[in-house]
Amino acid sequence: MLLTITCRVSDGDTGHSAQDLSWLLHKNPSRLHEFSLPMGKAYVCYPERSDERTTAALLLDLDPLDIARGKPGARYRKLSDYVNDRPYAASSFLSSAISRVFGTAMSGRCEERQELADSKLDLSACVYMLPVGEKKEILREIFEPLGYRLSYECFPIDEQFPEWGEIPYVNLTLRGRVRLAELLRHLYVLIPVFDRKKHYFVTESEIDKLLLRGRGWLETHPAGELIVRRYFARTRSYADIAVHRLWGESGGEAGSETGNGRKCKEEGTWEPADPFRRKRNYVDQEEGAWEPEERFAPLDQLRLEAVRREVIRCGASSVIDLGCGEGKLLEFLLPVREIGKLCGMDVSGEALEKARKRILQRGYSGQDRRYSGDEGRDSGQWRRLPKLFQGSLLYQDSRICGFDAACAVEVMEHILPEKLPIFEQVLFQKAAPPTVIVTTPNREYNARYHRAGQEMLRHEDHRFEWTREEFAAWAAGICERFGYEAKIKGIGEMDERFGCPTQMGVFTKCG
Repeated sequence: MLLTITCRVSDGDTGHSAQDLSWLLHKNPSRLHEFSLPMGKAYVCYPERSDERTTAALLLDLDPLDIARGKPGARYRKLSDYVNDRPYAASSFLSSAISRVFGTAMSGRCEERQELADSKLDLSACVYMLPVGEKKEILREIFEPLGYRLSYECFPIDEQFPEWGEIPYVNLTLRGRVRLAELLRHLYVLIPVFDRKKHYFVTESEIDKLLLRGRGWLETHPAGELIVRRYFARTRSYADIAVHRLWGESGGEAGSETGNGRKCKEEGTWEPADPFRRKRNYVDQEEGAWEPEERFAPLDQLRLEAVRREVIRCGASSVIDLGCGEGKLLEFLLPVREIGKLCGMDVSGEALEKARKRILQRGYSGQDRRYSGDEGRDSGQWRRLPKLFQGSLLYQDSRICGFDAACAVEVMEHILPEKLPIFEQVLFQKAAPPTVIVTTPNREYNARYHRAGQEMLRHEDHRFEWTREEFAAWAAGICERFGYEAKIKGIGEMDERFGCPTQMGVFTKCG
């Protein structure tokens, strides 16, 4: 992971030398500087030094093993946690290193040459391997309003096969007359905007950190709200708070990614919208099914609620979640009183352990029974906790038979295409529950995502993703071979061209 900063002095510039960059960075140019980081080391050196042009380089040497081991539950990580782009792609690791190594320079302090620190210099920065995806025009949208002239270098996936396209990374070069402190603050905030995979746990203090580093430029940036929402890509409620603190109720000027918070009763405070009270954007819903006044819910929640709705609609008293993962759907189904028997199966023992903890931590007590509140305890109306067991949908298993409804939520796309016939026989022929609910991504919708085009998959473990036409053809084949009727519905925000992000098939046994 590499960042270089270059200072140039032309004939018209007087009073300072390009080598004064070392004063501003507080790093002696005559030696190599080494810094210890949680996941590796950082080095600062000067590969180029002259009165006309001086370059400082920040190099991060990260250990992939340390990165993987630093994650919770790292004993059971996947191969992708060890083989990935984290050691070289510009990310929050680089932002943290800028703060750690160049913290004094980023604050704008230089006791020996304060007048130089307050001056605008001819500076350029090169960020190597910045992950921008396919929409490279966003680089100009974000950096040009700050006064930078930018250029970037793209690379083919394979020079011998240009039809494969380009990798989603660029070497970005920015140049402009700017204070060094401002350049470092811009890089600190904007590098994670492109990567959006912070390596640390994000807390509410991250809001103050963003506002501090963005003071003086973020609130006037025409794409300010876009920057904030991409900076908090996985913590939307924090983005709501930051947007409100920066621009009040009107929000930023970037209208493409609007907020979803709500005003508090007290003036000047902000409360993020409760995700469990937002509108459920569920296609083919019955009138009055969801509250119309709320505006947003995460796709994962929409998916689970849509499945729960179908489970209730079919009147199932026994339900099994096939590929239950960490037990999110089981948690959604627990309050449904009509369900007397609830089970979950997954191939991962680690995921089942997390599911068990999730259910017990949500206020349900006991090892094999549950109740709903003190009233249920006093009245003796006890119901069993979900039974969890390890298994695979690629093998016949008598434990998945005899249920009124079976759910396979975002499961089938993880199966190799050549093994799908086995999955179909196990689920629709051997288990053959009266109702089967299947959800899977809509590949067409990928075109709306920044990091994935329609030809790219949403998750590294997905073996395939289907278009709406392909999913409909598969569902028709299931009905013909195994005696089911199918209804196909969409889940999530509807796009006129691409449909919904998730497609759901509800299969009902004939006769």
